[in-house]
Amino acid sequence: MTGQRVTRGELVAAITDSLLATGTDQLTLRKLAASIGTSHQRLDYHFDGLDDILHEALNEIHRREILRLSDDDDAVELIRATWRRHAAPSHRDTIRLWFELSVSASRSRPAIGSTVEAVAADWHLGVRSLLDEAGVDEDRIDGLAQLILAGFRGLEIQLLSGADRAHLDAAADQLARLVVSAIES
Repeated sequence: MTGQRVTRGELVAAITDSLLATGTDQLTLRKLAASIGTSHQRLDYHFDGLDDILHEALNEIHRREILRLSDDDDAVELIRATWRRHAAPSHRDTIRLWFELSVSASRSRPAIGSTVEAVAADWHLGVRSLLDEAGVDEDRIDGLAQLILAGFRGLEIQLLSGADRAHLDAAADQLARLVVSAIES
């Protein structure tokens, strides 16, 4: 990227890819610039510091990972398909970086906390909308949406911790059946 005209969007994409590959441990502007083949001055020009870069990377991850809905109205298959995508080896870096930035926001980078909260709220609204479309009672939607998201986050943490994939697949299937039972009751 050195010597080329590069847009902020292209930088955000390259930064996100780099962060997905390396994480944020001991991250500096200079190390990040070197990892994407540009100068720290270019990053300074396009961004207002490292927190702004992490904010943009979180938004890019969210843009890339928006819940992909199928045309199938079957809630069980939707949950299974979403789990298969999240459990795929190609998705592990995304999960790892999401948790890393979430923890970082609560500890050393409170400036990105609002971004983490906004992305989490958007996921909640997406799940809530699906439950509403499925006819879940209004007074149960928020709790059920939180349960689904917590179930996925727990499964993702277990996956990153090296838990047996077959057991996690079975747990995701059980989560899907619990959601269907809740929808039908």
